[in-house]
Amino acid sequence: MSRKPDLILSAFQPMQSFLLIAKNAEKRKEYIDIFCKNHTISKFDQTYITTEEPSIGITEVRNMQKTLFLKPYQGEEKAVILEDAHLLTTEAQNALLKVLEEPPSSTYLFLSAPTTSTFLPTILSRCSLVKLEEEEQTISPEEQDTIDRDVTIIGSENINSQLALAEKISLDKDNITKWFEQVLDRLRKNLLENPTDIRLAQKIHAILQAYKIIQTTNANARLVIEHALLSE
Repeated sequence: MSRKPDLILSAFQPMQSFLLIAKNAEKRKEYIDIFCKNHTISKFDQTYITTEEPSIGITEVRNMQKTLFLKPYQGEEKAVILEDAHLLTTEAQNALLKVLEEPPSSTYLFLSAPTTSTFLPTILSRCSLVKLEEEEQTISPEEQDTIDRDVTIIGSENINSQLALAEKISLDKDNITKWFEQVLDRLRKNLLENPTDIRLAQKIHAILQAYKIIQTTNANARLVIEHALLSE
């Protein structure tokens, strides 16, 4: 996981943005600790941004951007770590694009999250993906067929089928998180193949919001999913 000292970047090179992915938050923290040690970034120049809210909005992103442009307290480089970055709203992710395109110097930005499934393709394309080693979850042909059918229903205008799908997913409480991640992953791949499909982008946004609500509140899962599937 660590990088050799001779790979340390010059302080005059632009910020590098990393999407740090691991289910285990401690693994992500360990990686950042090693990274900062190898880049001689002191504890005073490591800023962790956390939230207790169910989502991270534009206001939080703008406050973080101010932090990015501050000079290091010690040394020549600093690191800014956005924990629980998977909670970024779609609007907040769009607001973050500018700083990814026009970064300050001498700063490393880490978006720390358990999965890539909640991020927009534009965020994924602007960050270096660091996926820490974990046991890969394989999808059986039967599971893939189910995902394909569900994605087809999501994209259809058949209200009865969508309501039935919402009921099925909400009842399978043990696998609801897995379903959201698999479906969002498939929908994002579809969007990469059809980047001008506005309806698909809107549907991804609605399902992403439903996923975050279910993860962070006690809302009725069936009603939340129904609202996402029926939204236009």
